[in-house]
Amino acid sequence: MSSLKAMPADTIQHKKSSGGAHHFLELPGELRNQIYDFALYEPDGLHYQYQLHDESFKLYRSSCKREDVAKHTEANQLKYVCRQLYAETAGYGLGLNSLKFTRISLLHPSAAQQFLAFVEACSASQLHQIRQVDLDTHINVLKTKKGPTNIDVKWTLECGGPILDVIRFCWAHPKATVNIRSFEGAPLENESIRPVVADGIKSLVQWRYLMGCVILGTYRGANLSRLLPDPSLLQICERRIKSQHTEVSLDLLNAPNIKFRLRGEFDEEEFRGKWLDGSGWWSTLPYQVEGGIDATVEEVRGWYQNGI
Repeated sequence: MSSLKAMPADTIQHKKSSGGAHHFLELPGELRNQIYDFALYEPDGLHYQYQLHDESFKLYRSSCKREDVAKHTEANQLKYVCRQLYAETAGYGLGLNSLKFTRISLLHPSAAQQFLAFVEACSASQLHQIRQVDLDTHINVLKTKKGPTNIDVKWTLECGGPILDVIRFCWAHPKATVNIRSFEGAPLENESIRPVVADGIKSLVQWRYLMGCVILGTYRGANLSRLLPDPSLLQICERRIKSQHTEVSLDLLNAPNIKFRLRGEFDEEEFRGKWLDGSGWWSTLPYQVEGGIDATVEEVRGWYQNGI
């Protein structure tokens, strides 16, 4: 095995015996699987590159620009060696690697829609192998005639369409974990979600906290009175959450293997500084939260580390 560590998956040689069989394929199946575990693992995960009218749904070792797909390296070159290796390795990497779907253009479907199309193309046995999925969107703000609209926030906070189908996938495949990075950006002028954004927010730190609370209430059924002791703010958020639960039951939404993730690393110093910088109702909120800012810091740190 030590000699294999210096060899990428697509350069492993398979010498034929006089009988026409590959020496590699004459190895015991358990040993071949150990080799596959090493050769097909990708430290950066398997990346899907969106293509219009895609029928192959190839996965790559890294992300790339659309125009570079033709010359990009597809993961798992072993499956092209012979029919038996194709049968043994096609889809094998799904259980070893994180599957990454990224929306890098406003012209592309959301990361969730890309993933759902991929799911449709997979066999039942391939779906059973999936262990981790990362849904990410780099394009946060879509400008419309009515002003900027944060498509990520709308998609995450409104329990319909793709998000429901992703949640249904989670329930059907409890061994898979789906990470969603979607409620980002700074949509403080967004009219469609203004009911959630009350006066007083002045920073992205505060916005993330508020959205985290709404996610907790919507998808986890959490009691927000501890995190949002301000009565008017709590009422605004609970009203929105209740409107979502009239359409979809909490029993469906609260899938334990779907995680809402914040981008980047938690910066405690930045958080403490921005947390106290507010106006209106926010100027008093930090002092009303049970346990003070220390308790809030630990709450948000947990969101970064474990997801919501």
